Amino acid sequence: MLRTALKQISREISRLQLVHQYPTLSCRSSAWGRFLATSPKCLVFDRTEQKIPEIQTLSTLTDADDLTSTIPFIHDDPCKLDNKRLNRQAALQLLHDELFISKEAGEKIFAKEPKLRFINKANFSKVVEIIKTFKIESPTVSEFPWILAIPSYNLRAKLETLSQMKPKKIDDFIPLLRASNFRLVKILCLMENERDITPEGNRIYYLSKKLDMPPKTVCKYIAPRLFMLEIPLQTLIASLDAMLEYGISPNSIIRDLWAFRYNTQSIRERLERARSAHKTKLMPWMIRCPEPILQRSLRLAADEKEILGDNDVYDYLSERLGYDIETTKAIVSKHPAVARVRVTKIKEILDYLLNEAGFTRYDIAQVPRILSHGLETTRQRLEELKSYGCRPTTLVIVCKSKREYQKFVDKWLETKRKIKMQ
Repeated sequence: MLRTALKQISREISRLQLVHQYPTLSCRSSAWGRFLATSPKCLVFDRTEQKIPEIQTLSTLTDADDLTSTIPFIHDDPCKLDNKRLNRQAALQLLHDELFISKEAGEKIFAKEPKLRFINKANFSKVVEIIKTFKIESPTVSEFPWILAIPSYNLRAKLETLSQMKPKKIDDFIPLLRASNFRLVKILCLMENERDITPEGNRIYYLSKKLDMPPKTVCKYIAPRLFMLEIPLQTLIASLDAMLEYGISPNSIIRDLWAFRYNTQSIRERLERARSAHKTKLMPWMIRCPEPILQRSLRLAADEKEILGDNDVYDYLSERLGYDIETTKAIVSKHPAVARVRVTKIKEILDYLLNEAGFTRYDIAQVPRILSHGLETTRQRLEELKSYGCRPTTLVIVCKSKREYQKFVDKWLETKRKIKMQ
């Protein structure tokens, strides 16, 4: 009986607004039972904001109690009863009149959020009214158009929860609307508990300051990774400090938040290994990747250091091709991807072309793209052409796509066959 009641509460909560007073709430468990057990003053309000009787705490309940009796009958949202489809032009006009969104921007909103085509008129109007009430700015609506597709009753409940998080601007926390009602309440509990000990009063604003980027941008990346708001605060601070200390760029950190799932000691150990192996650019993936991948990356970094020493790729190419630095840079500019190719790979291709295939430095300089081509493919094609009696005067054909290369081979064989017939 008790478990069934809890499941019913879980299903209904997406349509209820929770207002909670937080004495010493930890919210460590995602189970409704523990949430209610630690919530002696958990009140439920329906959409008309009518207060209903207080729910008993689970510590005083038995299996014989009917917990569902405290949950009122929830009528369907009135917007769902209105089957009038949303007229696109009327919707664009409403966005322009109420939220000052131009029709061009409105068209982009409808293009980015296909669900808006299936929303009824009444719900859309209510959503626009709610957005205006909470003073959400039009650029935020344009950036996150999916908020227009949230059911109006659900949107209002979530925005009121966000308001209780005390953001400097409600727009800063808009990406969190993607979370469920229950998850938002849990996050609110955590924020309330650590408000006095968190730098800047909130983790989002703390990360915004440390990474030097807008709070809304930080929140956009945190929204799909809500564990960032739930891991221990000291772990978050220590891990972030370690990554910044080792020179990982803020942009790389915010785009790969999974690294924060690892303890600070492991983070420091891996980054120290990478730095000791002369990795020039440390990245968060080095923290979370499997050990064999990290070892291979460090081995390649050590090989590159052995080849380059204190020089860069332009110095190496200048020495191998016999041109000065400025000429070498001009050659590479024809195919800029060469500058991003591993030096070990460039060395292998140069060794093969100069020492085995018999091409000159000039041939390579004419087609720098060959340096970003796969060694095995290059070797296979040159040996195939050699078996047909073809020694290409340029490396361009070796760099062609598979289809174009095969077309060249077929044409060569056809020409050779015709010559023999004469």
